[in-house]
Parts: sequence; C-alpha cells; structure tokens
Amino acid sequence: MSMQPKNLGVLKLQPHDHACLIYESENEWRENVIPFILEGLKRGEKCIYGLNHRKKQEIIDCLREEGINTAGYENSGQLLIMDKSVLPAESSIDRLEQIQEFCVQFLEQCLAEGYSAIRFTSESLYTLTGLDPAKNMIEANSRMNTNLFPHYPCVALCQYDRWKTDPMILKYAIISHPLIIKNGEIYVNLSSICDERFLEITSDRWEVEHWLAIIVFLPGRLYIVKVANIFSAAAYKL
Repeated sequence: MSMQPKNLGVLKLQPHDHACLIYESENEWRENVIPFILEGLKRGEKCIYGLNHRKKQEIIDCLREEGINTAGYENSGQLLIMDKSVLPAESSIDRLEQIQEFCVQFLEQCLAEGYSAIRFTSESLYTLTGLDPAKNMIEANSRMNTNLFPHYPCVALCQYDRWKTDPMILKYAIISHPLIIKNGEIYVNLSSICDERFLEITSDRWEVEHWLAIIVFLPGRLYIVKVANIFSAAAYKL
C-alpha cells in the first residue's frame, strides 16, 4: 500500500462516525476516499463502495495501484463495489422507512458474517436511493444519525463533488452530517441538525431556529469574522 495521504482525517474515522467529504478535485477525492477504503481492508472491516457516476473499474484500478488484490477481497466478500441495483424496488411503503429497514438488515447481515465493523463510502447517496425531493436527504441522514450509527459499528464517508453538485444539495449535505472532512482534516460539524429537532419542525423555519441555537457555541466575534471570510465570494469559483 504505497499511498501516503497528506493528512490523516479519514484515518481517524471510527465505527459510529458519519462524515461528509466535499471534494474540489480528483486528487482530493483520491487522497481521501482510497485511504478510507484501504484502512478498512487493513482492519478487516467489511468495505462497501456505492457507485453513482463513477465506473466500478475506476475504483478497482485505484485500489490495484495501491497494491490491493481486489479480486481476492471481492471473492472473500470483504470488499463490495455496487450500484443501486442492490436496493429494494420502490413500493407503496414510505421510501425513507424502506431504505432504513434495508440498511438495518444489511448491517446485521454483515455483522453475522463475523465482521467487527462495516465501512461505507458512496457518491451522492440521495440520487441512488430515490429520495426525491432532495430535501428528504436531510431526514434520511438524520434518521441514520439517530437509528443506525449509534447502535451499529458502521463508519460512513459520503462524497460530494463541490463544483458538480447543486449548491442546495451541498447545503443539505452539510446540515445532515455530524462530521466534515475538509483539507484532509476531520471537523465536528456544528451546523449539523439532530434528528429530533428536524422531525419537530415542519417548515423552513427550522433552518433559522437551528442557526440561532448553535451561534452561542461560536467562540466570539473574531471566529465569526473568520467564518465570514471563508465563505466570501473569493472562496468560490464564480
């Protein structure tokens, strides 16, 4: 395994962690996602890659370049590279409930196979599961934050291309993940919203209420100025 990541944020992720990676280049994608998978294989965890816009062969090639016998890991069942065809077909059952039930059954099956933990990374999961409108992604992630991650030894890294993803989707992704990987480092996400608060609120007012609730945790005006500078127009490709 020759890859030496510039930072070790993804390597610090542990079972029960739910993180979001908003990457800005193919190099940044590779420097985070591939080490995330390599670490899981090294630990003997069940590793799943959820395909969307990338091809399976691309993932295999990246792993092979790091000296990984992908065929061996796939044959053993430790490595799964799969697309949405494995998901249950949509039915009259609420899709959020359906996906949650599927995830629970899948996790329990993996644990029954003897794995100590399940490691999962996916490309824009909301488009794979049929959770439209996209705002349902917040509730889906929030349910997982409450019903899955605290109770099962799973660790997830959700991927979003900053320049190819709708900014509204990026906002929803940030709001619904407790951890953010940025510049190779791992950060606790103060802007994430817990399941209980989300389900209590039935309109966009929740966003205002949530930001007002967390602003007291920001350590002073200087920090707020720095945050404002980060999100200035200069930080974006206009």
